[in-house]
Amino acid sequence: MKKILALTSVLAVAAGLLVPLSAHAGVLGNSVNESYNFPTLGAIYENDGTQSVSPTAQWTAFGQVTSTMSGTQLFITFDVTSAFNAAAFNGTVYTDFTNNWGPVTVDAATNFAAFNAGDVTVSGDLLEVNMANLGAFSPSNQIVLDFTAVPEPASIALLGAGLFGLRLVRRKRA
Repeated sequence: MKKILALTSVLAVAAGLLVPLSAHAGVLGNSVNESYNFPTLGAIYENDGTQSVSPTAQWTAFGQVTSTMSGTQLFITFDVTSAFNAAAFNGTVYTDFTNNWGPVTVDAATNFAAFNAGDVTVSGDLLEVNMANLGAFSPSNQIVLDFTAVPEPASIALLGAGLFGLRLVRRKRA
């Protein structure tokens, strides 16, 4: 019986380690909506529509801001030279209709000196990018965000069950 429990535990741990490799990687295949919100987060200035990220999705907000999303990154580029109007919120909101957003980080390729992680908010299925405090922008400016793959809960549970089983086997031997 101990051998069966030990073998089952080892297999569960191995499966738990292997399954995350096929976990949900970023937003590839997801259905995502972009809206440009101004002057507050709750005020939709322009709804740019919903697209499937396969392999990319692209939106243009009122002819000035282009967002290109791949499975692992979001590139926000500027098509004209202008400046952001002062407001509580002036930026894009992405709604993922397929999954909640995982961790999002600011990539080193971002070249707005004033833009930082505090300008990005992730809450469930919403990703908010506030550009209200960035001042002037030109076609040479870009914001790049990275999406991190999140292991599926089932694979984490499988890994935990295997580790728990190994602990039981070790405890019985002692």
